Amino acid sequence: MPSINTEIQVNASAEAVWRELMDFGSYADWNPLVQYNSGEAQVGQRLDLKIMQPTGGSFPIKPNVTVRDENQKFEWLGSLLMPGIFDGRHTFEIAERDGGVLLKHYENFGGILKYPMGWFGVYRKTEPGFVLMNEALKKRVEERVAADGA
Repeated sequence: MPSINTEIQVNASAEAVWRELMDFGSYADWNPLVQYNSGEAQVGQRLDLKIMQPTGGSFPIKPNVTVRDENQKFEWLGSLLMPGIFDGRHTFEIAERDGGVLLKHYENFGGILKYPMGWFGVYRKTEPGFVLMNEALKKRVEERVAADGA
């Protein structure tokens, strides 16, 4: 199954990372991948996102939240036009490691267009955005922790 897999070590608590991930209203201030995010981060709710491509351009998606495990895992499932054409299951996993947390940020793709989308370079063009988001989240969380003295 085609996928994008990234991870980053963040020198902060799982709670601090979770707090920033769930603060949709601040995404435009720091997030180079998701510039607009609204909706309720609750299972079964629909989000309204604007995804920015590092190579330029943007596109809206309206995925449904499928998992919300406080301080551990957040996931949504989006589809192009309708389920089964081109689906993306976007996941953030937070796990304590080495005095901080390991953030795993990945997306698994399915649907009848999952391989043709790869031929057009969608995955290759999108992965740098995941990395940029990870780095920006790490910077934001670590700066806030340092400022709070925690």
